[in-house]
Amino acid sequence: MARDNGASSGTSAVPARAVTSKKRWTFHPQQRELAERLGSSLEISTSIAQLLVNRGIRDVDTARSFLSPTLRELHDPFLLKDMTRAADRVRDAIRRKEKILVFGDYDVDGVSGTTLLLQFLRFSRAKADFLIPNRLTDGYGLSPEAVTKIHDRGAQLVITVDNGVSAVDEIAELKRHGIDTVICDHHQVGDVLPPAVAVLNHQRTDCDYPNQALCGVGVAFKLCWAAAQRLSDQSRVSPEFRDFLLDAMAWVSLGTITDVVTLTGENRILAKYGMWAIQGSKSPGLKALLEVSGVRDRAVRAEDIGFRLGPRLNAAGRLGYAEKAIRLLTTESADEAKNLAQELEDANLKRREIEREILESARERVLSDPNQTRKSILVLADDSWHLGVVGIVASRIVEEFHRPVVLIALDGETGRGSGRSVPGFDLHAALCEAGEYMISFGGHPAAAGVHVARDQVEALTARLEEVAERRADPNAGPVLHIDAEVRLPSVDTRLVRDLDRLSPFGQGNPRPVFACSGVRLAGPPRLVGRDSKHLSFLVNQGPATYKAIAFGMGDQYDALCAHSESFSIAFTPVVNEWRNQRTLELEVRDLRFD
Repeated sequence: MARDNGASSGTSAVPARAVTSKKRWTFHPQQRELAERLGSSLEISTSIAQLLVNRGIRDVDTARSFLSPTLRELHDPFLLKDMTRAADRVRDAIRRKEKILVFGDYDVDGVSGTTLLLQFLRFSRAKADFLIPNRLTDGYGLSPEAVTKIHDRGAQLVITVDNGVSAVDEIAELKRHGIDTVICDHHQVGDVLPPAVAVLNHQRTDCDYPNQALCGVGVAFKLCWAAAQRLSDQSRVSPEFRDFLLDAMAWVSLGTITDVVTLTGENRILAKYGMWAIQGSKSPGLKALLEVSGVRDRAVRAEDIGFRLGPRLNAAGRLGYAEKAIRLLTTESADEAKNLAQELEDANLKRREIEREILESARERVLSDPNQTRKSILVLADDSWHLGVVGIVASRIVEEFHRPVVLIALDGETGRGSGRSVPGFDLHAALCEAGEYMISFGGHPAAAGVHVARDQVEALTARLEEVAERRADPNAGPVLHIDAEVRLPSVDTRLVRDLDRLSPFGQGNPRPVFACSGVRLAGPPRLVGRDSKHLSFLVNQGPATYKAIAFGMGDQYDALCAHSESFSIAFTPVVNEWRNQRTLELEVRDLRFD
């Protein structure tokens, strides 16, 4: 993937050797007969058909839909429980000129969902405004303070997006003030639903919506679609609303890809058409964001959203001013968009610097203490760490040390933190066993947030270490799933072009990975990027020589030099575009020297 990492050429001392466990390579079984049958029916190569089989696609109709998704395959929004009540309430509020307030969230899913709803309401000539909580001072979701602000603004209808399903008391308080609420959420539903006019959430046990992986902006898009039908006074939306919804899929794509939901089925359609909408968008804010992100004059890819557009929108929320991201995406002024995009670019640079400092601090804490390297979970706390960034750093520490991580930013008498896990370890279940030591916590098996009193951090750490020691699988380790073993001369631009038919890539549809053994260096490798984190080299086999880039593998420099005549490489072929030139490169996923 094209990463927003600020890499630049250079050579310097080799970074300290990381404490890593070697990835275990697993190869998908090659089902030649099935792949040939699919390939023949669809008129595609057997190699591409095998990749479909690797992704669980085994019949012609499913494969055809995967390769050529259409808007007709999107599900009826009224299949969502409570959608009729939600759409009717929004229609009535628009026609009565009631004050509508969109209450969003500070991540990209919440920002894009808030943008979508605001633009829909304004397109419908509604009286609409928005409110986004401050990540650093307000925390996630509706709070008593937010209820007061909503009441003070004179809202008559509140539409939440990417939050709300757990705010039972707060929505009850809004109701006591005579303020109705429509909830657009995708998070886990509790035992009691909030007393809202409508709770749109496919996680409800009484909801049979076919797509169980919509993100917040996806649910908001369904509400806009249903409300557009009601405002059109017919079963189909008017041409004007249809054009709006097609353009609005740009926001759906942003949230769907950055929230790392499964990119299969309906989500694949939303992401794919949404990327086309981004490419052709007339939004000044979106154009300015593409410009500062270095994504211009070419087709937008899922990697661009995940590693370029998303981080810049997220940076605003992480540092406490997500409303600037909303203003950017909703402005009609090109000058204002340019200025706001630059502010988000500056915020992202600041976020990266803060992230680097915390990563160095946390990493040093682990490497300098032999006891830490032997633990089944890493729990660290510090007064100097920034709450908005600890989640990203936790993910980086997980990648390096291959065990669950919880990082806590201490502030005064309490601390808030984020945890990230590894496959096979349910972090939320582990936190449940240590619940007595926390003020609050929440999340799911792979990620969680915690709020803990300072004087309970040590006890929490001890309990989580005990739980992890008991729950951890001693044989577990990082696994790299490889689609096929190939010879380097068979990798060419035609292969990459064929692979593009499988895009967009993401959760549930990973970018294909190939392995090649017996390759050799075709020149001395180079350490590149800030702190020499990355490795760049030429790899050769027979008549084929390609440039390879190994992100985050600078610590493999010595081993690569020592085994320059024969080693194995796992990689994804990509086409790098630079100054109107396209060159085939290999993005390295792992190296083997045995």
